[in-house]
Formats: sequence, structure tokens, C-alpha cells
Amino acid sequence: MNNNAQKMKWATAWGFRIVLASVFFYAGWGKVLDPTLFAIKIRNYDLLPDPWVALVAIALPWLEILSAICIVSRRWERGALMWIVGMLVVFLLGMISAMVRGLDIDCGCFGDSMDRGSLALALAMDIVLLTIAGRLWFVSLSSSSPEGRG
Repeated sequence: MNNNAQKMKWATAWGFRIVLASVFFYAGWGKVLDPTLFAIKIRNYDLLPDPWVALVAIALPWLEILSAICIVSRRWERGALMWIVGMLVVFLLGMISAMVRGLDIDCGCFGDSMDRGSLALALAMDIVLLTIAGRLWFVSLSSSSPEGRG
């Protein structure tokens, strides 16, 4: 691969890292600021019993923030990407379930007033984020530097 193509690949990967980490950091931070509201949004999906709702409302935002930090710092990047892919798949399944059951709820994505959009829009955003995370996963696998390993 020539030098310009290598630089473009590097710049694209960093752009994807920044986008993915920013979204997950912002989403996690919004939920950390109001875990009660986030618990209500989780409960609205009617998928988890109450003890689990509280646990998810407390733990998930910190996992999102930690994953974002790991992606940008490139420490444990692959592990963070695995967590993000797993979270996105669970989020997608939850939203699809809510849509199929005809629930008229906010996605709970950001834990704040930004969640006023439709579940279909949140579903589309998650598919884009899943694509970015998958791309970064394959870039990290092909990386020959130890930074890409985690």
C-alpha cells in the first residue's frame, strides 16, 4: 500500500474512532447525570424486571464512557469495540422489539431531552454506529502496531 493510501486509512480510522467515542461518551454522560430518568426509559421497554432495570441504569452509562475512553486512547481497543458492538446489538434488538409491540417510547439513547426522536431514527443511527464499530474492529485486527491490540 502506498504512503498516501496508508495515511488515508489512518485518518479515516481516527475519524471513526472520534465519532464513535464521542457518541458513546455523550450518551453515557447524559445517563450518568440522571440515572432515574434512564431507569424509567429502560423500564418503558418492558423487557427487564425492576432489579435488573436499576442495575443496567447504573452500570451501562459507565460502560459506555469507559468504552469511549478506551477507543480514543487505543488501550484495550478491541475489547471496547466488542462491548460497543454487543451494546449496539442489544439496543437494536430492544428497539425492534418495542417497534414490533407498537410501543410509543423514547429510545433512551442519551438519557436526556435529545431522545424525542422516533425509534426508527434511533435504529438507523445504531446501524450506522454498528457499521463504524465493525469497520474499526477489522482495522484493529489488521493493525501491525501493538496499539491496535487490546
